[in-house]
Amino acid sequence: MVNQVSENALSVLDADDTSEITVSTSESLAQLRLILEGTFGECRRPMILIVLAVTVLIAATILSRLIVLRRKDYGRRRALGATRGAIIYLILSQLTQLAVVGVAIGLLASMGIMRASETPMPDGNFLVAFSILAIITVEIAGVIPALMAAYRDPLEELRVP
Repeated sequence: MVNQVSENALSVLDADDTSEITVSTSESLAQLRLILEGTFGECRRPMILIVLAVTVLIAATILSRLIVLRRKDYGRRRALGATRGAIIYLILSQLTQLAVVGVAIGLLASMGIMRASETPMPDGNFLVAFSILAIITVEIAGVIPALMAAYRDPLEELRVP
């Protein structure tokens, strides 16, 4: 495969005298890369799924606790005429803002660490896709706590000291 690439590179150059052009290759490094890619490529998908599952659990737990702490605020809003949909929208929009900030900070921190340790950076498409997936995952984690907050009885919430 490496030899084919080097031959194609020479043909693309469209030089009159290709004897003056040298293409250096490292077949052993290419084979090592294929071996490592096969080994780590198998671990990549389960690792991403595990990270996303843990993210869902952590986000749902934190959001549930925050909603319990702010139950009087949501009860007042409901008592003053806010719809259940408005409460859900309020919670999920706040969660989206926090998720976007968290993803941005995480991307910047990880890119800085990777640059400092001279680790190769992932493709930009992967970073964008993973960022969007992380935000969607946090939103999914927030749906159940948001529904719980929206469907609480406002009178009961306002009576709680």
